[in-house]
Amino acid sequence: MTLAKRLAPCLVLLGLLAAAAAPAGAEESPTSPVEAAKFIQELGNRAVALFASYTPAEAAKSEAEFKQIFHDGFDLDLIGRFVLGNSWRTASPEQKEQYRTLFETWVVNTYTRRIGAYRGETFKVVGQQPIAETDALVETEIDRAEGPPIKAGWRVRNMQGHMKIIDVVVEGISMALTQRQEFASVIQHEGLDGLLHELQTRVDNLKAASSSN
Repeated sequence: MTLAKRLAPCLVLLGLLAAAAAPAGAEESPTSPVEAAKFIQELGNRAVALFASYTPAEAAKSEAEFKQIFHDGFDLDLIGRFVLGNSWRTASPEQKEQYRTLFETWVVNTYTRRIGAYRGETFKVVGQQPIAETDALVETEIDRAEGPPIKAGWRVRNMQGHMKIIDVVVEGISMALTQRQEFASVIQHEGLDGLLHELQTRVDNLKAASSSN
């Protein structure tokens, strides 16, 4: 099966993301698939090296380094706005600021506290291609010490000269779109303030769990 056929489910979801994620009036230059692949490989190498050297005694240092890798790699502001959907446009300035802070803290801390569990992985780029008019999709394979390999696609956009990840697709499922659907369900039943309260609870729970370790 060709790469294009295997990625077909991803491209449908990513096409939806393209329509909603690009800021109105923004002029983006096309993203080189080759440069995007290089960016993802270098980012992956940094993460794998950090996981391999992790020790509980230096957990705080490793967590700080992982947060830096996360911020270097992802455009969390763009992802956050897409995930919030139409509610972003109707939110007050105060709600937007609170949401930005909570969303970024929740995402970064969720993955940071797991770094001690990542051991023995290898990370390699197995394909890349342009998508839409501005982005590149980089396909990777992550081999694990336990369990089958994980195939992931990383949607990368050149943001004024800086490569940034704007979505991750695992087994054909867009993580950004999945999170958007979850948030939309919360907003439908509890409103935007209900979502903000839910995010604050998640952040508080993560802090409590980290303090108890």
